[in-house]
Amino acid sequence: MKAKIKLQVEYENLRESFEGDVDEIFKALTQFLYRIYPHMEVASKLIWTPDLKQLMERIPEYCRLTPEGDLIMVKTLPSTEQSILLILTLAYLSYKLGKRSDESIESLEISKAINKAEKTVRNTLTELTKTNTVERVDKGRYKITSSGLRKVEEILMGG
Repeated sequence: MKAKIKLQVEYENLRESFEGDVDEIFKALTQFLYRIYPHMEVASKLIWTPDLKQLMERIPEYCRLTPEGDLIMVKTLPSTEQSILLILTLAYLSYKLGKRSDESIESLEISKAINKAEKTVRNTLTELTKTNTVERVDKGRYKITSSGLRKVEEILMGG
């Protein structure tokens, strides 16, 4: 039996209550928002947002978070670039879920996670930064960008 969620939304003089599983609540809330803000549908077509649910469902096939909080690869990928992008995505998702305090990670941690030399990882990170799929946030620390998340979606979909 799926857990039920109850949600109450108020906007100006409008008040709605929804009850159902996560998907039903999301659909009902989206419809409510479209009613109060009709241009939202058009705007949403212009703005790409990562499909976090799909990423969370697919990424464990390739990499996971240990109970200690370490990032590990469980399946080898064809390229260092792909492995780095997936590990950075896992760090991002772990941060969003409250399992890590930061979405950025050091090149040494990436190196250990994907079992590649740190120099190889740093060189690949430099190239990924040039293509805006990865952002250098501090000396030796990197995080995935929206463009990088889009690339990861393509990798996970086999494209």
